[in-house]
Amino acid sequence: MKKYIYHILDPTLDPNEVIAKNDYTPAGFAEEGFIHCSEKQQVSQTLNKWFEGNDSVHLFRIETDKVTASVIFEDLTESGVDFPHIYGALNTNAIVETTLLKRNSEGEFNFE
Repeated sequence: MKKYIYHILDPTLDPNEVIAKNDYTPAGFAEEGFIHCSEKQQVSQTLNKWFEGNDSVHLFRIETDKVTASVIFEDLTESGVDFPHIYGALNTNAIVETTLLKRNSEGEFNFE
Protein backbone atom coordinates (compact mmCIF):
# COMPACT_ATOMS: atom_id res chain seq x y z
CA MET A 1 0.00 0.00 0.00
CA LYS A 2 1.35 3.40 -0.97
CA LYS A 3 2.00 5.92 1.78
CA TYR A 4 1.52 9.63 1.19
CA ILE A 5 2.53 12.76 3.05
CA TYR A 6 1.61 16.33 2.22
CA HIS A 7 3.57 19.55 1.89
CA ILE A 8 1.95 22.98 1.83
CA LEU A 9 3.72 25.09 -0.75
CA ASP A 10 4.70 28.65 0.07
CA PRO A 11 1.81 30.68 -1.43
CA THR A 12 4.25 32.94 -3.29
CA LEU A 13 5.58 30.00 -5.35
CA ASP A 14 4.14 28.59 -8.56
CA PRO A 15 3.70 24.81 -8.15
CA ASN A 16 4.39 24.18 -11.85
CA GLU A 17 7.74 25.95 -11.62
CA VAL A 18 8.65 23.94 -8.52
CA ILE A 19 7.73 20.62 -10.15
CA ALA A 20 9.64 21.51 -13.33
CA LYS A 21 12.88 21.39 -11.34
CA ASN A 22 14.51 18.16 -10.18
CA ASP A 23 14.78 19.18 -6.53
CA TYR A 24 12.83 21.40 -4.18
CA THR A 25 13.75 22.96 -0.86
CA PRO A 26 11.62 25.64 0.80
CA ALA A 27 12.96 28.97 2.01
CA GLY A 28 13.55 27.82 5.60
CA PHE A 29 15.41 24.66 4.65
CA ALA A 30 18.95 26.03 5.11
CA GLU A 31 18.12 27.09 8.68
CA GLU A 32 16.00 24.09 9.74
CA GLY A 33 17.58 21.29 7.71
CA PHE A 34 14.30 19.61 6.75
CA ILE A 35 11.05 20.11 4.85
CA HIS A 36 7.89 20.32 6.94
CA CYS A 37 5.13 17.91 5.91
CA SER A 38 1.88 16.58 7.32
CA GLU A 39 -0.07 13.38 7.25
CA LYS A 40 -3.51 13.66 5.64
CA GLN A 41 -5.36 14.09 8.94
CA GLN A 42 -2.94 16.89 9.98
CA VAL A 43 -3.27 19.08 6.88
CA SER A 44 -6.33 21.16 7.86
CA GLN A 45 -4.94 21.92 11.32
CA THR A 46 -1.58 22.92 9.87
CA LEU A 47 -3.19 25.17 7.27
CA ASN A 48 -5.43 26.93 9.76
CA LYS A 49 -2.56 27.45 12.22
CA TRP A 50 0.28 28.55 9.94
CA PHE A 51 -1.37 30.00 6.81
CA GLU A 52 -3.80 32.42 8.45
CA GLY A 53 -3.27 35.32 6.00
CA ASN A 54 -3.76 33.25 2.85
CA ASP A 55 -7.01 32.64 0.99
CA SER A 56 -5.61 29.74 -1.00
CA VAL A 57 -2.58 27.46 -1.06
CA HIS A 58 -1.23 24.60 -3.14
CA LEU A 59 -0.77 21.23 -1.51
CA PHE A 60 1.66 18.60 -2.77
CA ARG A 61 0.78 14.96 -2.25
CA ILE A 62 4.08 13.09 -1.98
CA GLU A 63 4.58 9.35 -2.33
CA THR A 64 7.01 8.48 0.45
CA ASP A 65 8.48 5.44 -1.36
CA LYS A 66 9.66 7.75 -4.15
CA VAL A 67 11.38 10.28 -1.86
CA THR A 68 15.15 9.82 -2.08
CA ALA A 69 15.93 11.78 1.12
CA SER A 70 15.13 10.46 4.60
CA VAL A 71 11.52 10.85 5.75
CA ILE A 72 11.34 10.85 9.53
CA PHE A 73 8.17 11.02 11.63
CA GLU A 74 8.93 12.90 14.82
CA ASP A 75 7.57 15.26 17.45
CA LEU A 76 9.88 18.28 17.44
CA THR A 77 7.53 20.50 19.47
CA GLU A 78 6.84 18.06 22.30
CA SER A 79 3.12 18.17 21.46
CA GLY A 80 2.72 14.40 21.54
CA VAL A 81 2.09 14.30 17.78
CA ASP A 82 4.57 13.08 15.17
CA PHE A 83 4.84 14.98 11.89
CA PRO A 84 6.76 13.83 8.82
CA HIS A 85 9.91 15.73 7.89
CA ILE A 86 12.03 15.28 4.79
CA TYR A 87 15.73 15.57 5.63
CA GLY A 88 17.10 16.67 2.28
CA ALA A 89 15.88 18.12 -0.97
CA LEU A 90 12.61 16.72 -2.24
CA ASN A 91 13.02 15.05 -5.61
CA THR A 92 10.03 16.42 -7.49
CA ASN A 93 9.17 13.14 -9.19
CA ALA A 94 7.86 12.05 -5.77
CA ILE A 95 5.12 14.70 -6.04
CA VAL A 96 2.16 12.77 -7.42
CA GLU A 97 -0.56 15.40 -7.16
CA THR A 98 -1.02 19.12 -6.64
CA THR A 99 -4.25 20.46 -5.15
CA LEU A 100 -5.39 24.07 -4.84
CA LEU A 101 -7.13 24.57 -1.50
CA LYS A 102 -9.29 27.59 -0.72
CA ARG A 103 -10.87 28.78 2.49
CA ASN A 104 -14.51 27.81 2.98
CA SER A 105 -17.39 30.17 3.82
CA GLU A 106 -16.43 30.00 7.52
CA GLY A 107 -12.92 31.19 6.66
CA GLU A 108 -11.19 27.88 7.30
CA PHE A 109 -9.29 25.40 5.18
CA ASN A 110 -10.75 21.89 5.06
CA PHE A 111 -8.88 18.97 3.57
CA GLU A 112 -10.20 15.45 3.82
